[in-house]
Amino acid sequence: MNFLIILLLAIPSIVVSYPSSANETSIELYEHDSKNDSSLIVITETMDMNEEKQRFIDNIINAFKQAEEEKQIELDEIVRVFKEAHRIKEEEERKKAAEDQKIIDENINAFKQAEEEKQREHDEILKFWNEAERIKEEEERKKAAEDQKMIDENINAFKQAEEEKKNETMSADNKPKKACLHLFITEICFWFA
Repeated sequence: MNFLIILLLAIPSIVVSYPSSANETSIELYEHDSKNDSSLIVITETMDMNEEKQRFIDNIINAFKQAEEEKQIELDEIVRVFKEAHRIKEEEERKKAAEDQKIIDENINAFKQAEEEKQREHDEILKFWNEAERIKEEEERKKAAEDQKMIDENINAFKQAEEEKKNETMSADNKPKKACLHLFITEICFWFA
């Protein structure tokens, strides 16, 4: 805003104070025509005043340029500080994200380890269970084999007893016959003797 006001003040002053080529020519001609004329002094004073106005305007323009340069320097400094703050913030966010990721990874690893430990325990329990089942089945198989052996022995003993009983019955039937045969042979031998 200040810049616009200064610029609006400076432009008309520049236009008014800037000598045109026609004026310069007439002044030069006038200088050549009259060496001691009092109007020449007035023109010279007017020119000095115009030069002072021009210097004043130049000073204002230079001051404005310097103010703009200082403002630009301040703006550049603000931008630099902002960029640095932004860089620091991004760096902190990156560090925090890395720390958060590290914590997440540690938690995931701990969870995986717990799951693996749980799986190992489960596998161990399953192994013992399977071993117990195998032993139980083996014992049942042995007991069934022993029971079958005992049953077979009992059946064989029963069959043998039945066979012996049958043989005894047959033998009892054959004893009188054998005895008779024996007596018969003895008598025959006795007769021929």
